[in-house]
Amino acid sequence: MKQKLIALGMIVGTFMLVAFLEKIYTPKTITGTTIGTYHKTGTPIDITYALSNPIEPGMRVDVDIQLFTEITDGNMVVDISLDEGLFISGTFQPKQYFTLNPNRIYKLHFYIIVDPSSDRNALHHIHLLAKIKNQGFISFAVPIISGDGPSNKAPLERDYRDNPISSSNAEEKIIDQAGTTF
Repeated sequence: MKQKLIALGMIVGTFMLVAFLEKIYTPKTITGTTIGTYHKTGTPIDITYALSNPIEPGMRVDVDIQLFTEITDGNMVVDISLDEGLFISGTFQPKQYFTLNPNRIYKLHFYIIVDPSSDRNALHHIHLLAKIKNQGFISFAVPIISGDGPSNKAPLERDYRDNPISSSNAEEKIIDQAGTTF
């Protein structure tokens, strides 16, 4: 009986460990879109993107981008550039050409690598500049968050004794001789 309980405990423990590790290591998909949202004027092009997250330096990341436009005639050129610390993996060309058609969906699929020497917790961007002749252009930035992302906390200032200094915005009033406040 004792051996059966030990075996059952080991099986239950294994399942719990697998579930825990799957929760930690299952990649999440980061998605975004401009469809149905207001964006600045320019060529009528929308974007959706998806990529796996979390991303660690040195890791290869699968990037899927789709561009949509109502324009069905002409050509679209998409220039792709990356922030410092990102690299395109493989033979993907940073300038892509599309012949517009009634389908209206134009797909980009490539892999990027976050520089292993870059900060573990950082925010990088993939920049796209989409141009259609005689229609103009529009730019997009796809965020790439490595680790936990950048820290939003400003570094603490310290005095000569290494004690933290708290800073706050000052409010200033100027009152002239007539009592007018500026």
